[in-house]
Amino acid sequence: MKKKSGKHLYENPYLLTFKMALGSALSWEISSLAGSGHPYLAPLSVILCLQSTIDQSLRFSFHRIIGTVLGVMVIVLLASHFHLNGWILGILILIGASLALFLRLDEKVLHQVALTILFVFVFEHKTKGYAIDRIRDTIIGSIVAVLIHMFLFPPNFTKEARHRIKNLRGDLTVNISSLANWLKNGEKPYDEYELGQELNKLLEGLHDAQYSLKKAENSLKWNPFSAKSKQALIKYSNELNQIQKGYFFLAYTQKILFNWSETRDNSLDEKNKCTILLYSVGQYFDGMDLNPREHLKRIKEALEKLNPETKKQRETNIYSVSIFQAAADLYKDLNKSLSLG
Repeated sequence: MKKKSGKHLYENPYLLTFKMALGSALSWEISSLAGSGHPYLAPLSVILCLQSTIDQSLRFSFHRIIGTVLGVMVIVLLASHFHLNGWILGILILIGASLALFLRLDEKVLHQVALTILFVFVFEHKTKGYAIDRIRDTIIGSIVAVLIHMFLFPPNFTKEARHRIKNLRGDLTVNISSLANWLKNGEKPYDEYELGQELNKLLEGLHDAQYSLKKAENSLKWNPFSAKSKQALIKYSNELNQIQKGYFFLAYTQKILFNWSETRDNSLDEKNKCTILLYSVGQYFDGMDLNPREHLKRIKEALEKLNPETKKQRETNIYSVSIFQAAADLYKDLNKSLSLG
């Protein structure tokens, strides 16, 4: 799935910059107080471990600490027996990375093992205590990064999810109204392509909204202030589920109407009823925030008018019957969603 341009990886890049600066300063001072001769290693971990969400920061911190410990172990056990050169470095990285693979650790650990072996292999020969400093400062920097991320304006992508779902609902309403207008105004063939293109854009918007909702859910993991946002996400998830049902109904109905139009069947009364039904569905999604029960009632009324009462009507109006069945299923789904909400 392609991500639209302008979609930020971080909720607020300026806030992230502030967290990096504060975390780097704090971790440097803490490392210095702990007796580190290489306090710059702690800010390095802060900068690397500040990811887009707390959960990602925790995972990256864990991988970095495990990789650092493994890398130092390999160096301590083997490096003292070898001279410093590129071939020995390559062999040590191969051994360390293989150990990580044998332990079935995450792929990200491999990078941390390799980096640790590289720097410890070089600097341990030049400055004593680098290996111990790297482990201690990595732990300090990782902890500082996670705590700052968790308690100082923790990431929360709920507003972005709400914005995308709201826009998607508006786009769905416009698409349904456009199809109803097309049916009402004579089913012009040259408008079918444009309606199809708009339907494809709507599908892309649906994927974007699903991605944003998932990102919002992930951003609330380990967030100590997320209770209110979690409740809001339940509502947004229910709303997005209804919009998805609405999209499926629109896509199916549009296909049926295009096929119906090709038959040159002038069942004006049936098509008028379908038009009214489409308008009622569009009005439901347009007014979901205000009075969804009232709009759902109008869908039911439109369904009752379109409902084929006799077997002959069901056999002669196969297109309107198909639309009726799709709309009836949509009505049941929407009614169920409102009951759950």
